Amino acid sequence: MDQESQEQRLELLQQAAFGRQVEEFWRSDIGKYLHLHASACYSSAIEELKKVNPSDAPAVLQAQGKCWQAENFIIWIEEAIAKGLEALNLLEGNTDEDVPLD
Repeated sequence: MDQESQEQRLELLQQAAFGRQVEEFWRSDIGKYLHLHASACYSSAIEELKKVNPSDAPAVLQAQGKCWQAENFIIWIEEAIAKGLEALNLLEGNTDEDVPLD
């Protein structure tokens, strides 16, 4: 295996390990709490957006920011898990994205 291939394999191994760590965190009590909290914050911000005066730009921007923050937190976690699974599949020679991790 040449140097570039070894580096690519190491990068995939690191990405797969990181994805597994994030997945374990997401399944932990703390991860579940944060997921629940982010979902609740998102729902609350959506309700705030429904009720805010559309001409009150600062209030609209504040509610949009809350939505963005909560939604992106969940997206970033899920992306890290997905990238880890993708790296694992590449390491195992699987091309089917639906191959389970376990």
